[in-house]
Order: sequence, then C-alpha cells, then structure tokens
Amino acid sequence: MSELHKFRGKGTPRGGQLRVFPPYIYDDFERPNSADLGSTSYAAVPWVKNGSPATPARILNGMLDFANMTATGVVSLDAGTGNMRVSMRIGAIGATPAARGGGLLFRYGAGGYWWLSFRIDSTTPGLQFWKSEGGTTSAVGASIPLVPQAGDRITVVANGANLKALVNGVQVLEINEGTLAAQTLVGVLGHAQGTGLKVAEFSVASL
Repeated sequence: MSELHKFRGKGTPRGGQLRVFPPYIYDDFERPNSADLGSTSYAAVPWVKNGSPATPARILNGMLDFANMTATGVVSLDAGTGNMRVSMRIGAIGATPAARGGGLLFRYGAGGYWWLSFRIDSTTPGLQFWKSEGGTTSAVGASIPLVPQAGDRITVVANGANLKALVNGVQVLEINEGTLAAQTLVGVLGHAQGTGLKVAEFSVASL
C-alpha cells in the first residue's frame, strides 16, 4: 500500500454515530439554501462571514458552498478556546492544486490566523500548515503529498504549541509552534482558487 493510499478512507457519514467531547459544536448544513449561514445544527453557534465585503459563502443543497469566491475570505465561529479539535468533512473539492485554494481555519483573530491548506502551494498537491501574522503569510513545518478528496474528514488538533493534522483519523503532520494560541475562532478559509470547495460537515470540541 502506498504512502498516499494508506491514509485514504471514508469520512463518517451523516447520521452515523458521533463521539461527543463536551462542549461540542457540530453542523451538517442541512437547512434551506441561503446566503445567510445561520447557526450550527448542534449548540446553535452562529457563523460569521468575515471580510469587507463579507465572504460570499452560502448554504446550498445541504453543504457550505464556496463557488462564489473571488478573493480570500473567511467564515468562522467561536470555539471558546484556542485548544481544540476542529474537523470538517469535504463534500467536494477542486481537481488540481490551482483549484484547491483555502483550507481548515483555526486560531483566527485580530493577531492573524492559522490554516491547514489543501495544497502545499498553487502548483503542488498535498497538505501544509500555513500561518498569517503581522501581514506576513508563511508555510510552517513539513508538508505531505497527500491529496484530500471528497468524503475525507480533515482534522486539526491544537493543544498549546502542539499542532497535529489528521486525515480520516490518521495523523499525517505535526508541528510545534505556539503563535496565536489564545485566539478562539475556527472555520473555513475560502479562496478564489478554491471555488469547487464544499463542506459537508463541520465540528469543534475543546480539549
């Protein structure tokens, strides 16, 4: 089995058993189509569209849809802590690195933000931690040439300075970098080069 295939698996389907780590926030986006993202299915935490103009994400056909992105933008909610396990299940994603902009956002706030990118860079497939702080954006730590697919569950576990990335429950990256650890917003980073991205499920739990 290749390095890439051994991490491939199926995400937990909607309606499947959920292991709950209180306090727990969960969204399956199963609500009417709307430009207003509303609140999460469990715990009723409101989604916020960040940016000016606001990020044009929407609820469409039971998913969080980023088809209207024309620039980088964020949708976020407050996890209440910087130490968390945040996860999303991909509903759809672009086929090439040039169409896989964006990623799983965490520790977002006034000081900057982190995200697990669904590409290493605009021409290289894989997963990579990135950080934006003080107007500077940079890749942090090693990357892995694992290409996430529709159905995959992507998870970041942030605990103090320790950051881990998991795909379908299997750890694939780990770094130690404590910057922005006090910031509590999590969500999805949308991108003009990621208009194929759809999120089927999103969850966050404190550690």
